[in-house]
Amino acid sequence: MKRHFERLMEFANHFHQPYSRIYFAEGKSVRYFPDPDKPAEISRQDVFTFEEYENRFNEILNQGHSWINLSFEGMLDDTLLIIIERPRYKNNIPPERVSVNLSLPEWKTIDNNWDAAPFFKITN
Repeated sequence: MKRHFERLMEFANHFHQPYSRIYFAEGKSVRYFPDPDKPAEISRQDVFTFEEYENRFNEILNQGHSWINLSFEGMLDDTLLIIIERPRYKNNIPPERVSVNLSLPEWKTIDNNWDAAPFFKITN
């Protein structure tokens, strides 16, 4: 997982802000609303630190998906928010053949100095 995270940070080559933590959440845990002015919500129980998520990421790699997406969504205070997306179907792809894709936030987040707070909220 560390190698993929480092690739993501290299991909975000114009991101140079200090951060103290990294939060990971799976896409299935993000609740989006039809109102574009309302931030998406992620329950605190579905948010994990790098250390907490590392084994889960390896488990996902071994599930046989053809791809996994690491989506850097921006900053929540001094914390990086990364959403992990994967297909809803199973495949038989060996872990070394899984395509780990990288995504950056929407331009509105980057234009907002990488601040994702208007667009994502962690709830209790």
